[in-house]
Amino acid sequence: MADGVHFDVATDQTSAHDLVHGYVPIGYSAEEAERVAPGDPEYAAAVRSSLGAHVNALLDLERRGTVLFEYGNNLRAQAVEAGVTEASRISGFVPTYIRPIFSRGVGPFRWICLSGDPEDLRRTEEAALKAAGTPSMAKWFERSRSDVVIQGLPARICWLGLGERNAVAAAMNDLVRDGLIGPVAIGRDHQDTASVSAPTRETEECSMEVMQLQIGPCFRHSSTHPRARHGSR
Repeated sequence: MADGVHFDVATDQTSAHDLVHGYVPIGYSAEEAERVAPGDPEYAAAVRSSLGAHVNALLDLERRGTVLFEYGNNLRAQAVEAGVTEASRISGFVPTYIRPIFSRGVGPFRWICLSGDPEDLRRTEEAALKAAGTPSMAKWFERSRSDVVIQGLPARICWLGLGERNAVAAAMNDLVRDGLIGPVAIGRDHQDTASVSAPTRETEECSMEVMQLQIGPCFRHSSTHPRARHGSR
């Protein structure tokens, strides 16, 4: 803040839902924090003080023109408890950005190439683009290939709508059936309409949680499961 650096967008990814194990305060290294005895009042006070300073800095960035939102890690509620009452007005990621996408029946579609072969990932990406590709999807795949390092098995995620999940799953299934790639596991992500009832994230400001959670799978999830199982044989 003192340097006057401008950021277009700011959020927070600390484990603020667990201040004992997930948030290291100012004045402590990660190793020192691990050695703190559970319930240590001095450490707890340091966490609250750091969290307050942290959120006040984010709010100052917002006043300077930065777009600020909470991703769903309980930062706002913890900051309010730490005395930063203004934190409650920080917008949530889902109602601000994702729910309009959810309302169109679009959600995350994730797959893992169980062969471990990066070439299988490339072929599945091409199949996804052919079946339901968009310019933004093509750009995402291109950037991910160059900028996202594979950790463990090759995997990718994109967002697909009603009918698109079936089309992409069937295309991948055909690749497996024809012996062009190894087995593929198809799933989704927690950030989805029907995944979690979380009032500070997936279902924040949602007055029809039960309907959303019950109808969501009918439109977008269930029909891809048999294809995913068949394609991985």
